[in-house]
Amino acid sequence: MTESELLAAAHEFVSRMDVILEFWISGTFAVLVAFFFVGNRATKMLKWLSVSLYFIFSCSMFFRYFQLGAIYTTIRADLEKLGSNYVIASEGNMVAAALTIFLLIAGTFITVYFIFRADKIVQSDSKDDT
Repeated sequence: MTESELLAAAHEFVSRMDVILEFWISGTFAVLVAFFFVGNRATKMLKWLSVSLYFIFSCSMFFRYFQLGAIYTTIRADLEKLGSNYVIASEGNMVAAALTIFLLIAGTFITVYFIFRADKIVQSDSKDDT
């Protein structure tokens, strides 16, 4: 591949990594909102099923992110082999990747904790509201 093709591929992979993170955040928000409003009425079986599906979703997003990161690293190495003048700093990429992976893992476990949390908001009857 030429230098311009590798740079275009690098940009595409970084964009895909951003999309994966945004999709995971959207999915996590949907799960949190759903269990915020109906968590007190959900059965134990529904909670376990939801947690299982959410965990599979999070693992899928994590492994996709990890795979794209590995491909991105290969593209960087190929650019260096070509003697490219375009420098992609690896230190900043490693910090961003570590923070993103921490976010994916910690956010997944915090969401699972929220689903099983006992003190959900209980919706009141309208006759009690004044």
